[in-house]
Amino acid sequence: MMASSMNTIRRRMSQSLASERGNITLPLLILVVAFLLFVGIVVDGSGKIQAGDRANQIAQSAARVGANSLTGAAIATGSLQLDGAQAQASALSYLTAAGVNGTATVDGNTITVTVTEEYPTVFLSIIGINTLVGSGTASARLIDG
Repeated sequence: MMASSMNTIRRRMSQSLASERGNITLPLLILVVAFLLFVGIVVDGSGKIQAGDRANQIAQSAARVGANSLTGAAIATGSLQLDGAQAQASALSYLTAAGVNGTATVDGNTITVTVTEEYPTVFLSIIGINTLVGSGTASARLIDG
């Protein structure tokens, strides 16, 4: 009687353990996906911030290059005047050399440059986000006096 009772207990424990097989798989899968998304947000978010910083630096440099485009009359008369077409062309040439997309606009003696820099994602591409865009804007103005 004792041996048959032990066999019954072993059988029931074996069936109980077999019925719980795989119960940890779904929670573990959810945890791994959540962890990858968190890492993706941190790593790729940092990459976007760096792309924005680089875009700002390039926009500042391009605006300075454009602001150096003075008219010939400015040198002859001594009054500072920005050559709008040349300033815009110089800034856009700088952007092309830096390998970024952007725009340059001139208003009087002020040139404003806007730059966009794409960051190819590392982790977020898993969920379909392949690039993040950082942007920067800078202005340079001639000051007479």
